[in-house]
Amino acid sequence: MVAIDVAQAYADGRVPTNISYITPDYLSESRDGPAIAGILAIYIITTVLLICRFTSRIFIVKSFGLDDGIAAFSWICYTAFMALCLVLIREGSGRHIEYIQYVLTMPEVEQTEIVDYAAHLIYTATLYFCRLSGLAFFSRLCSTHPTFRISIWACGFFLTAAFIVQFLLILLHCLPVTGLWPYAWQTTDRTYKCLNWGVVYVTNSGLSLVNDIVLFSIPIAMISILQLPKSRKVVLAIVMLPGTLVIGISCARLWLCVVGQWRTDGSWYYDPQLVIEVAEIGGTLIALSVPSYKPILSRWYGQMKSTVGVSHGPNSRYGEGVSNRKSSIPMLWGPQTVDSKLKTSIQSGGQTTGSRASSDNSLIDPDDNIYVTTDVDMRSIPMARLRRDSEYQIQ
Repeated sequence: MVAIDVAQAYADGRVPTNISYITPDYLSESRDGPAIAGILAIYIITTVLLICRFTSRIFIVKSFGLDDGIAAFSWICYTAFMALCLVLIREGSGRHIEYIQYVLTMPEVEQTEIVDYAAHLIYTATLYFCRLSGLAFFSRLCSTHPTFRISIWACGFFLTAAFIVQFLLILLHCLPVTGLWPYAWQTTDRTYKCLNWGVVYVTNSGLSLVNDIVLFSIPIAMISILQLPKSRKVVLAIVMLPGTLVIGISCARLWLCVVGQWRTDGSWYYDPQLVIEVAEIGGTLIALSVPSYKPILSRWYGQMKSTVGVSHGPNSRYGEGVSNRKSSIPMLWGPQTVDSKLKTSIQSGGQTTGSRASSDNSLIDPDDNIYVTTDVDMRSIPMARLRRDSEYQIQ
């Protein structure tokens, strides 16, 4: 089916008729629908998981840190970039290069170049803020380890230097400075002296890949260097796994930039590139939010455990005889002391309390509070001993 704008371009005489492969069906080909669906799906998933992160930090841990604030600002920038990606797709930036050259009018082509310019300035800044959020989290996680803190600061300087280079390459891609990025067949090409599109994007993609490797090497170093229990190392490995996926996404973007520059129909790969870029930002935010899900999962597990405990309590047929078990508590404890210990355990509901133990800092620092639930058989304590202990406490 021939698109309306393609038919209009033929009617206006803008499409050459002496090139055999340029046909109405060819110019009407589009991958815009799947690209838009992919971008929206990734954005929605990222947003939902970020809401879970902020809910955990605000209502469970009750501590909204610097890394959370930077992540929230990154999400705002991410939303702006996602919207510009949709605009670029709807304007035809991901169609065949012949569509851009012959079907779009010159003002429309210039409009897509300006939107692309703005979108990738925001994209570069958003990735930088996401990585700063990760560094702030790692800094809080390693607050008691001076060597790691120095390494994190060094990593921060490197990421900042790389960001400045990436940002300036896009900002100053043409002299005099402009939002346009003229094709060779545009009349404005003679007005500006511009860097090659492929060189700029491939350079920025390569630096982005290096930045991701530097950032996500920090949890690898934690696992290999710090003397942690095996369970802590497993948790850190789970945290690190999404980071390796982000590195894979960066590699895919680098490949698409290379293809987009050095193949004749490079614009045909622009839609997948936008999807990958949205996934790169979303994957970074999700990877750095994984530790924040621990308090939510702990509370959920505690509630399930409490529910199972109630359904299998001493009044059920599964719990018969449980209350008759003898306690290993020494007889030096009086009845009030035992009751206090039991009350503390029941109030905790099997969950670890305290902001420090509930936070993701416990990925490295072991829990300080250990709660033991004990059933006491009062018949095993002589009444004379209980009476004597009670009189002693009253005195």
